[in-house]
Amino acid sequence: CTVCQKELNFQSGGKNHLRAHTCTPGHITAVSGKKSTGGGILQYLPDRTLQDNCTAAEVMFVNFLVEHNISFNTMDHFTTLVKNMFPDNKIAKNFQCGRTKSTYVLKNALALHVRDPLFANLHGLFSLIVDESTDRGDDKQLAMIVKYYDENQLRVEKKFYRLRIVNSATGENLFKALKDAFQADNIKCETVMGLGADGAANMIGKNNSLMSRINHLYTLHCVCHVSRICASDAYNFFVELFWHFHHSEVLKGYQEFTDTVIHKILKPCSTRWLQLEGNNGKYALLAYFRSHEDERDKKIQKLRAWFEDPLTRLHLMFLSANLPLFTKFNVMFQAKQPNIHRLTQEMNQFLRNFLSRFVKQSVVSPTVRPQDVNYTIIDNQKFDCDLFIGLLMRALVDQLLDDGSLSREEENKFYSDVRNFYMAGTKSLIKKLPLDDQVRKDAEMLRPSRKDILQTAMRLARFPNIIQEGQLEQLQEECFSYECDTDLPDDEDNIEKYWGLVGKLMDISGDKKYPILAKLAKAILVLLHNSADVERLFSQMTLVKTQLRNRLNNDTLEDILSVKVNTDYCCYKTKPCAKLLKKAKSATYDYLKQLQNSDY
Repeated sequence: CTVCQKELNFQSGGKNHLRAHTCTPGHITAVSGKKSTGGGILQYLPDRTLQDNCTAAEVMFVNFLVEHNISFNTMDHFTTLVKNMFPDNKIAKNFQCGRTKSTYVLKNALALHVRDPLFANLHGLFSLIVDESTDRGDDKQLAMIVKYYDENQLRVEKKFYRLRIVNSATGENLFKALKDAFQADNIKCETVMGLGADGAANMIGKNNSLMSRINHLYTLHCVCHVSRICASDAYNFFVELFWHFHHSEVLKGYQEFTDTVIHKILKPCSTRWLQLEGNNGKYALLAYFRSHEDERDKKIQKLRAWFEDPLTRLHLMFLSANLPLFTKFNVMFQAKQPNIHRLTQEMNQFLRNFLSRFVKQSVVSPTVRPQDVNYTIIDNQKFDCDLFIGLLMRALVDQLLDDGSLSREEENKFYSDVRNFYMAGTKSLIKKLPLDDQVRKDAEMLRPSRKDILQTAMRLARFPNIIQEGQLEQLQEECFSYECDTDLPDDEDNIEKYWGLVGKLMDISGDKKYPILAKLAKAILVLLHNSADVERLFSQMTLVKTQLRNRLNNDTLEDILSVKVNTDYCCYKTKPCAKLLKKAKSATYDYLKQLQNSDY
């Protein structure tokens, strides 16, 4: 009560108890000493503006903790600290948000506020990216990312969906975790269009996998995984080199001694697709290994022999010249915008570029599919002097031959190794890349410049759960109209927005011109071609659940990731809206109720 200057605790009754308080002798005495404001009973209620500002401050600071991976234990001290820092500020004086209340605000306000619009979009067609990993607590976790078309933003979105613990990563357990999550969130399994995953058998294997239990899913092995596998011949050496210098300052000392730019040896990893190029060509370590001549360690002897081999430098420089081709391809398909309509063309171009480095140009003809090129016949391959090894590499070979550091036998062996690398890489690319996938070929109809779409659209319409059987004739009519329409959107560079605008076009009667065609296009846009987002999620998880926060339970970790990953604004730009403040107040009420019950 602002008149009596005391706090009142009413478990029930609300205004009735407040009116009863106004009749008490103490309150009447306090009122008699003050001039009436004529405000009635409302004058004794707290300042709503101050209360809202305090709630907003609490929400903003919890969001700050989430964004910067700060433990909620900080709040126990910060609540007192902020009062001491700003003693004259009313908001600071009324700021009350310890670690337990912060958890309530995260779970029942911030996380819900982020998930509500996400779940609303998942009642339409979407694709699912999944992967499993083991966290610091040795729990096997299934991470799920969803890809859907946002009609409000006219763009494809990828958002974190759920994180579930599975006892063992069998196909049966993965499916049960996914099914339970869908049922809890009232999402139909039939709305899932595609599944993106790595090539593990429990994910996309033909038998007893997650994919085998959802028959209608369109599945593709992540092309980023594929291209990395094809370029990984040099990984074994870097793995051994990393573990030799793991947690050691010896390398830094030798780099300083030899006046070499100090570099850290990165740990090779199957999901760090762009890393091999960064690992390559940096290490001037021959002096170190030569200083261990007497060492009997077989690993050191193996590495020393590798560095002393005159072909080692040539191999590293050759890899440096070729890895950018793989890196560029990976970067293109790790982008956030959908590139499914470009995948077939870019894969074919990527393979042609790779073939042209060792196969004669007359053989790699534009009229011949790159996967049909007979690259193993020696007569179809270029001469040694024409093989692509890089300009610096070519100059180095000539120099080493001139000064006698490289013999003709070693030169011939080097060129033989180059050919073997190219042939092994080509064989792996043809085997693993989905070059003949019909859906990805048909996805090229999404290009705004492509107008002959009828046959392609009718093939894609057979895709499960997109077009109903009775809508095929209407789709055919829309394709005819689209092919000759001269009033289509001009935004051809942004394919997501283009098809969103096509779906909004109206005819003269006020009806949508292309509702079925636009729905088909948006469904194809959400199909997957990589699983990079779920790998990024695991990177975020390692930043959140550290050794100091290893007791963070899975539910709280899931809520933290929902807020952290699914929002793209900075903490200081957060302005809690009325809906979020209402959720935060409800979370505060739940916290106070739980606190009250714990006292009894």
